[in-house]
Amino acid sequence: MNKNSIPISTTQSLLFHLDAVRLCQLPSGGETAKERTSLHTLIVVTQGQAGVMTDDYRRFHLVPGRAFLVCPQSGYQLQNETECTLIYYRLSFSAIQMRGMHPQLYDGELVSRLGELTAHPLTRILRLVKLMEEAETTSGVLGDYKRQLCFQELMVLLLQHNLHPESVNVDGTKLVEDTLTYIHSHYMDRISVRQLAELAGVMYQQYTRIFQQLTGKKPLDYLNELRIERSKEWLRNSDAPLREIAHLVGFRDEYYFNRRFRQMTGQAPRQYSKSTLGHVHVRDWLGYSVEIPQNPRRIVYHGETFGDLVALGVDAVGGSVFLEERIPVGEQVCNEVDVRFLIDVAKLGRLEPDLIILASSDEEQYNKAIGIAPTVTFDSFAPLEERMHTLGNLLGIRVVAEQWMENYKERTDQMWMRLSEELRPGESASVFITDRGGRFFVMGTIGLPATLYHKSGFQAPSSIGQLLDRGMSYMEISIDDLTLFAGDRIFMVLTKEASSRQAAYELAESKVWKGLPAVRNGHAYWVEDCEWNYGDALTSIHILDMLPALLTSSS
Repeated sequence: MNKNSIPISTTQSLLFHLDAVRLCQLPSGGETAKERTSLHTLIVVTQGQAGVMTDDYRRFHLVPGRAFLVCPQSGYQLQNETECTLIYYRLSFSAIQMRGMHPQLYDGELVSRLGELTAHPLTRILRLVKLMEEAETTSGVLGDYKRQLCFQELMVLLLQHNLHPESVNVDGTKLVEDTLTYIHSHYMDRISVRQLAELAGVMYQQYTRIFQQLTGKKPLDYLNELRIERSKEWLRNSDAPLREIAHLVGFRDEYYFNRRFRQMTGQAPRQYSKSTLGHVHVRDWLGYSVEIPQNPRRIVYHGETFGDLVALGVDAVGGSVFLEERIPVGEQVCNEVDVRFLIDVAKLGRLEPDLIILASSDEEQYNKAIGIAPTVTFDSFAPLEERMHTLGNLLGIRVVAEQWMENYKERTDQMWMRLSEELRPGESASVFITDRGGRFFVMGTIGLPATLYHKSGFQAPSSIGQLLDRGMSYMEISIDDLTLFAGDRIFMVLTKEASSRQAAYELAESKVWKGLPAVRNGHAYWVEDCEWNYGDALTSIHILDMLPALLTSSS
C-alpha cells in the first residue's frame, strides 16, 4: 500500500483498522511527553479536563463529550488542567482508502476541522470503547473481528457528527458542548441549569435533553459528581474543615455536601479521608517486609535518583545527595529539604515524613531512618524501567509509571531515528570520568551509558561489554588502559572536584589521549557530571534533548 494525500470526499470510501486501545491516566498538573504519531490517533476524555498543544503551537481544551483527532506524523502534548486525575482513552488506527480495487493508506485529515471533535453520544462511544477492550481478552480471529466491528461503529458516530459541523448545531448540540468547558472551569461557583441553558442560548428543556444525550447524566448530577471528585482531592491532601472544603468545590451547605458525598461514595467525607490513609505491606530491596501508608503524603527520598520521583509528578518533602547541585533535578526541587548524604536525624525528624525511601544498604543509615518513619530500601542502581516499576507499585501510581516509561521509550526511539544519518551502523562509545582525587574510571551500567547503549544507538566496546555482563557500575583504570576501553566516540565526564578536573585537563594534553582515534576524528566530547552522568528519569529525559546537538558538533 502507498500513502495517499488526496482530499477525502463523501463519494470516496474509507476503511478503518484499529491498531490499539489504551486507557491512560495523568495526575493533577502532569503532562505527557511530546508525541509524534505514526498512525491516526484519537483521544477521548472520560474524566477531567485536558489541554492539547499541537506541534504548530495551537491549543485545544478537552472535557468529557469532546475528542481530539491527530493525523499521522503530527505532534501533540496533553496537559492535565485540573486538580483530579485526568482519564482518557487513546486509540490508534489506520485509514485505508479504496480506489477501485486498490487500497491505499490515507494519512490526511478525516474531517474538515482540525483536531477537536464532538464525541456524541458519549455514553454510546464509551460503551463501544469498553467492548473493544473486552474483546482484546478474546483470543483468535473472533476477538479481533469484534474489536474492528466496534471501532467501525464508533467511527461512523464520530464522522456523522463532525463531517458536517453545520448540521450538528441544528439542535444546539455544539452550544451545549461549550457549556461543559464552562462547568469544568466554574464548578466552584453558583451554577444553575437555567443559567447554563442561557449560556448555550437554548430552551431549558432542550438543554437538559441534549446534555443528557452528550454525557449520560442530568446537568446537576454531572455538576455534583464533578464537585465530589474535586472534594476527594482536598480530602486526600488537606486537613481543612469540611465546611471549607464544601465551599471550595461549590457546595454552599456543608450538610448537603455531606449527604451527596455519602450518596455517591457510600462513605461520609471523613470516613473517605481516613480510608485513603490505610496501610499496605511491601517487601523492599533488601527483603524487609514493611508496612507503609497506602497514599503517603510526606515522602523523603534519600538517594541519587531523586529525579525518578520528580518525573512521576510525586512531591517529596525531602531528599539527599546535594539536590541543589544537580541539573536538571536541582532546577525543579526548590521546596525539598536536603537531609544530606549522611542522614541528619534532627533535620529528617523535623520533616515529619510518613515514608522514607532509602537507596542504601548501609545498616547505620537504615537504623537512623526507621527510627523516624516507615522506611523501604531501594536499589537506585537498578535499570530505569525496573526502578519506575518499583516506584509505581510502591506509591500506588503504577499506571502513571507505565505510561511514563512507554513515553520515554518512544522518545528514545525517535531520537536515535533522527540520528541514524549521523551514526555508522555498529559505532561504539565509551564514557570515562576522573573522580576521587584525580583517579580514572570507565563507566559501566550506570550514568550516561544507560542512554548511549541502545539497539539503535551506540554499542559498547567488547572490553566494556564484559563489565556490563558482570553488572559492574564502573571500574578504575590507568591512563594506559584508555586505548583498551576507548570506542569510536568518547565522552569525558568532568566533576566539580578541582583535583579531578585538573587531572582531566592534563590527560587532554597527553600523547595517549591525542593518539586515540576518537580524538583524532573529532568524536571526543567533554560533559559535566551534574548534567549528564546521573541515571535518574528526569536527567535521562534531559539527555535525550541534549545528545543530538552534542553529537552533531565536533569535540
